[in-house]
Amino acid sequence: MIRRVLTIACALLILVPARGGGYAPSATGQPAYAHAAAANPPDLSDIACPSARVCYTVGYSGVQYNGAILATTDGGHTWHTQKPGTKWGLRGITCTSTTTCYSVGFAETTLVTTNAGRSWHDPHTPLSSQPLFRVACPSSTTCIATGNSPGGYIALVHRIALTTTGARSWSYPATPIDRTAFPMNGITCPSARVCYVVGGYATILITSDAGRTWRQQHDPVMDNSGLIPPLTSVACASTRACVAVGGFPSGAVILTTGDGGRTWTSQASPARTALSGVACPTTRLCFITGSGGTIEQSRDGGHTWTLLDSGTSTNLNNIACHGPSFCVAVGDFGFITVLSGRMQAAKTATATSTPGHPTTQPQPTLPPAATPTPTPAPTQTGASCPAWNVAGTWQFQSLTMGNGQATLQQSGTTLSGSASIGGVDWTIQGSIQGTNVTLNLSAAGQVGQSFQGPVSSDGTTISGNLGTFSGGHASCSQ
Repeated sequence: MIRRVLTIACALLILVPARGGGYAPSATGQPAYAHAAAANPPDLSDIACPSARVCYTVGYSGVQYNGAILATTDGGHTWHTQKPGTKWGLRGITCTSTTTCYSVGFAETTLVTTNAGRSWHDPHTPLSSQPLFRVACPSSTTCIATGNSPGGYIALVHRIALTTTGARSWSYPATPIDRTAFPMNGITCPSARVCYVVGGYATILITSDAGRTWRQQHDPVMDNSGLIPPLTSVACASTRACVAVGGFPSGAVILTTGDGGRTWTSQASPARTALSGVACPTTRLCFITGSGGTIEQSRDGGHTWTLLDSGTSTNLNNIACHGPSFCVAVGDFGFITVLSGRMQAAKTATATSTPGHPTTQPQPTLPPAATPTPTPAPTQTGASCPAWNVAGTWQFQSLTMGNGQATLQQSGTTLSGSASIGGVDWTIQGSIQGTNVTLNLSAAGQVGQSFQGPVSSDGTTISGNLGTFSGGHASCSQ
């Protein structure tokens, strides 16, 4: 049998000193999924680096299928595909050693390898169809996964899954957000007992007994549009010092704590976009990734941030570090970027690209991992247009429903249309009042969905409680 090996060509970003004590890459990134036959390279959702030479990254192609796993054993110079052994897409990965890793994904998929990825298997029978987004393991056999309800269901669906048997069986501990529509997007475990989880409505949960019991932290704070932004990722350099990130496509959110989560402080972000990943290899050094190729760096524990020039507009979905001198960011279309060199005291160097044949791909839309789940919005004030016409074709991204395309028609304030989202054909009826859009989606055999949200001030997005319409353009009707 001929074994097909896909190689990833990575752009090495050698960090060099810059004015003001910051560091900036001296080279640009580029799409890195290098195989001519790969017409649809996977969007990479998460990455884990158990050593400075060994990393694993996971993702998927399409809406929720075609899971992908890539691994490197030489510090990111070369990457090779592994066989996931599942049809479902993968969203999160963590490793307890260079040979033992856990990955989670759609349809409550939970994969395990104990032989460095030579084989992956799902040792349990899923108890629900909910998607799992991230996973962290405070010990070699205890892991906690975060996720969301399938198809908009709320009752009896938990957003946190716990295993103490190495993924052979899972339980669903009670949390303060049970029976809500809050998706839980990110998790980190800075010790064997303490873990933080972040999600929709700026929710932050903490456990101090390795996932058995949970309590809620942080009072949600609305942004300027009157919405509560979601949090997508969290990283902790210690049990007390953490950084949580998220936001909408039009604005970033960064929260920090230095007292174990008793208080969280909002920090300014130089990026005006949604943030999707964060890593803090030390108590002072942190990196953030986001849509549009965003990479931010902090050298004071997350209080101030500087934009780094990633050289790409590809959405970067997460970042992992093994110590302060080795970090890897991953994104859509198989994009992988290695930030190497001594970041604390970098030397000027010429960046090099590893062997490979990068292929230029069309830029993707915002990835599902960054889809917001805000509260219903009040009328947006200060918009550039008092009333919009939203008729046209829009791309829709949603954590709960999947991605797809919607076509809207408008007559006065009445809206109608259709959408193909997550493989389901929906009929749309609704209305628009000023800047606020209300839609009711119905489909045979599906639970009806209600969308509420405002048109952005530039008319390019409609962000609401189910997800985000983008790629179209509303016109001012007044």
